[in-house]
Amino acid sequence: MVILNISADVLGSLFYVLAVQSGRMDIAAVLGSLYSGATVMLAWLFLREKIIGMQRLGIAIAMLAIVLITL
Repeated sequence: MVILNISADVLGSLFYVLAVQSGRMDIAAVLGSLYSGATVMLAWLFLREKIIGMQRLGIAIAMLAIVLITL
């Protein structure tokens, strides 16, 4: 499980750098902001962690930002 986490983290960083170099900084910044939300969601899914209200609000705002950027 640790190897999978490390691999995903390295790939995420690599794709972020590639996105920044391609010129789409707006998309890269929004998707990069989802990193903490994805971590919370994975902890909820696999470790049965509780998601508090502020975490839910942050995830919802990040999802809303993605929708607004795509318009």
